Amino acid sequence: MCIKFLKKIIKDNNMVEKDDLYLEYEWEAFGGDDPHKRGLDSKSFSRYQGFEVLPVINEFLSIRESDVNSYEYEFDFIELEHSDDEILTKEEEIQKLEWMIREKLPRDIRKRSDAINWLNDHWISYSKSDFIKYFDRSK
Repeated sequence: MCIKFLKKIIKDNNMVEKDDLYLEYEWEAFGGDDPHKRGLDSKSFSRYQGFEVLPVINEFLSIRESDVNSYEYEFDFIELEHSDDEILTKEEEIQKLEWMIREKLPRDIRKRSDAINWLNDHWISYSKSDFIKYFDRSK
């Protein structure tokens, strides 16, 4: 059965916020990082810094929902095959993204656009049963 890949979750500034995240992150900038800086620093990220992970999650979900391709991304977001039991709630989508970024994203991926491409390419590789166990044990 084909379903819309992700439900509309980013609408009218209804973006994922710090309090919506489930994992712990560093929220202070260190080294050359600047959470407010645009340009090179804003395109790279650390999977442990919340101010860098949060934009990746929001951008991934925003692009998925809008079906708009940016020149930085190499994918089409239209429909993907899913079984009925793989329909995720907003909270589960956030958990899955956090888990994929923290545990599965290859360590050599350092650019936000590459991370978003990787998330798209590997989204259907993991099911709810893969990531939900991670959050059960981290309580």
